[in-house]
Amino acid sequence: MMLPVQRKERDAPPSCKVYTPRPLADAIVRALGDTPSDEWLEPSVGGCVFLQSLAAFGVPRARIRALDLDPLRHGFDRLARTLRGRDFLEWSCSTVERFSKVLANPPYIALNRVDADVRKAALKIQLPSGSKVPLRANCWLAFLSASTNLLRPSGSLGFVLPAAWLYADYAASLRQEIATLFADVEVHHSRRPLFSSVQEGSVVLLARGLRANASPVAGHFRQCHYETSEELIRGLERSGERTVRPSGAEAEAMAPAENARAKQELRVLGLTKVVDDRAERVRDVMTIRLGAVTGDASYFLLTENEREAREIPKGALVPVVCRAHHLTSGKVSEEDWNLLRDAGEKAWLFRPTTSDSHLPAVKAYLGLRRNNGGCNRSAYKVRSREPWYQTPMPDVVDAFISGMSSWGPWLVFREMPGLSATNTLYVVRFAGAFSMDERAAWAMWLLTTDARRLLAERGRRYADGLVKFEPGDVANMPIRRPSQTHGAYAAYQRAVRLLTAGEGLRSQAIADEWFC
Repeated sequence: MMLPVQRKERDAPPSCKVYTPRPLADAIVRALGDTPSDEWLEPSVGGCVFLQSLAAFGVPRARIRALDLDPLRHGFDRLARTLRGRDFLEWSCSTVERFSKVLANPPYIALNRVDADVRKAALKIQLPSGSKVPLRANCWLAFLSASTNLLRPSGSLGFVLPAAWLYADYAASLRQEIATLFADVEVHHSRRPLFSSVQEGSVVLLARGLRANASPVAGHFRQCHYETSEELIRGLERSGERTVRPSGAEAEAMAPAENARAKQELRVLGLTKVVDDRAERVRDVMTIRLGAVTGDASYFLLTENEREAREIPKGALVPVVCRAHHLTSGKVSEEDWNLLRDAGEKAWLFRPTTSDSHLPAVKAYLGLRRNNGGCNRSAYKVRSREPWYQTPMPDVVDAFISGMSSWGPWLVFREMPGLSATNTLYVVRFAGAFSMDERAAWAMWLLTTDARRLLAERGRRYADGLVKFEPGDVANMPIRRPSQTHGAYAAYQRAVRLLTAGEGLRSQAIADEWFC
């Protein structure tokens, strides 16, 4: 699809005009699959390649809605109920149609360069977090968000996106929340461009099973990196074969093969000391998930000064950590949290009980209008829970992890009872009834030389030196069983202090001793 640009820049740059290769379109359609009850949407039909793929897959015209801003008709428009000369973004705000499958290669152009009418429509689109698409964003973000808003429960989407999906600040909230919106999310990234007019790599986002209600628990998330577009297409084809994920007896039958792959990964990286016959992964020892998803952080997160100004009682709030810079050591105690609170950090989460809601100060805060500091109650995560003001919280929290740092992930143990985290951080729960030393010994693995080599293959490095890890990047990593546990907690704190002080090699040396 080609969007009109402002008069001062009539000719859209070549990178805005990216046309999907037919093999890629076929692979995406196969990966999403089709059932007789599915209703499909193609919001940026362009040259109709997705329509051709759907037709070849046996999807009839009556079950496909297609739109494009370009009024010039195409011969393959007949393969769908096609609307030409229609702005999808504006149409999405008024249509009553809903779809079970959406697939698209949306336009890649900054919103400040498109026609004023298109830009106005884009800025109306609501992100899942409840905020609107920002002006600094690209048009593809508006298309992706609008398409998600048109999905039925259990619906799925397949989008061809620029590599900016992996790192753009304007897409951060959607990147963080997409695994809680869908039951299964896959990000397929080709380091080489899929299109000759695009200078950087490309991404195919597959998101299956839109959840009917907000969930604080992330679904299955997988991220795959390839060198070429051919490898990416083969990865999509394998994904299509896995569209129905195994469970129960079938998953149990597959476990030996998965363990064999884990062992092979260890061998390839020179990690030959597998203690058990079964090669464990981090997820076998601990679960890693997003922190609490508020749906409107500007309303639910408060500083101490804001709490006092509104006279909200502490019983109606939960102490939280919510930023990477809140996690700077191997533990967070009540004293550490008090320092954050007194420094003016957003350290309180507003979460009153039903009985609290009748208290005058709480009732007044609940009743604020949005334009006066009140909650955006139309946000997806807010409107789908009852009552709307009770953010679902992690039930057990043993530790926290930041997904982004200069040194890679490490566990920050919770020493303050009742302390939780929001979804800008991850929370950790150990799978067994381990002592603190035993937990620290397992956590020590992430600091070892071997683990750092494994993690180097998984993180995304940004220009400022920060490295971003998703929960699955850590959870799916092979792990070795510690050879000892006594005294591990104190040693772990010492190793983290060295790590954060820039003494990475000394930190690794301490950690390595626990896996002899």
